Amino acid sequence: MFCSSCGATVKESSTFCGTCGKPISDSVAQAPAAPAAGAVVAAGGPPPIVQDGMAAARDTGLYAGFWLRVVAALIDGLLIGIPFVVMAVAIFASALPMIRDISATQNPNPFLFISLFFPRLLLLAALGLVGTWLYWSLLESSSWQATLGKKRWGCM
Repeated sequence: MFCSSCGATVKESSTFCGTCGKPISDSVAQAPAAPAAGAVVAAGGPPPIVQDGMAAARDTGLYAGFWLRVVAALIDGLLIGIPFVVMAVAIFASALPMIRDISATQNPNPFLFISLFFPRLLLLAALGLVGTWLYWSLLESSSWQATLGKKRWGCM
């Protein structure tokens, strides 16, 4: 028995095609139709899926390799890291006048430095966490289904 959608061979007891997933009707027992004009059949591979007279896309199983994914991750890291460094400079530059006042005294208290930098570190960590999460979640769930680095190198 053959599938009427893709032409794959189907077992007699099957209710769905194992290749394309379409339901199999009992009346379909003839040989598959010839491929549509212009359809390319890979040697030894399954026949193309034909829907409404047009060849449908088939997952080829070709994915981006390791090094392309590394380059995509580096691009994403730069796109996240550059604004992060700019924020860090702005946040810690605001502490410079206070550092100058603390270090002008003869015996500066180390807890003053901790109380000056710790809230800024927490703010920077929170902004970095939220910014990174927004970058990845919004781009991965958009119509692109990929970050800018992945989109550039085709790592989807």
